[in-house]
Amino acid sequence: MKGNERIGVFIIGMLIGCLLVSILVSRREAFKEASDATWTGPGIAFEGPPLPDEVEPVLREGRLLYHSVLPEGAVWVVGFTDRYPFVRVVWNAQTNTFEYMAADQVVIQMHDGVDVAVLKPILDKLGVRMRMFNRRENVAVIGTVSSGASAVPDTLVALEAYADLFLHASPDPIRFREGERQGLFFSR
Repeated sequence: MKGNERIGVFIIGMLIGCLLVSILVSRREAFKEASDATWTGPGIAFEGPPLPDEVEPVLREGRLLYHSVLPEGAVWVVGFTDRYPFVRVVWNAQTNTFEYMAADQVVIQMHDGVDVAVLKPILDKLGVRMRMFNRRENVAVIGTVSSGASAVPDTLVALEAYADLFLHASPDPIRFREGERQGLFFSR
């Protein structure tokens, strides 16, 4: 192969590679936008009380999406663009404490010997996607059955019918590191 032919093949290969990467990135962005749209809707304007002063300061940088008053307290959903795009802030009025969790996913701890692949037909039936799984630790992270302030509890209730497959299903907690600001906001 001559030098000019090698350069031509290199340029064609580079163009094809750039085209494939561009297609993959645009598909990923389209999926993310569609996923976010189910939560934020087209131009939803939040009308409700602001986050209390006692919440972690970094949460004030997000956009309030939902608020709901519960008999035992209140719930806010805050939208971000980083690691946890939707954060659920739950205030317990009795103890005056806050819990922070992912608002759009739930963690399932499977029984020993039960493979996470068993969840696939159940999740399809519920209209939920499996986001991540770890076979070594028998853990699966799934999306929620709805959006809004009650998405996590709605999903936990829907999973109760299949409780024989797993040890427990729970919200995906968010813990804040003490004393330092995180680039991705949160630490697990």
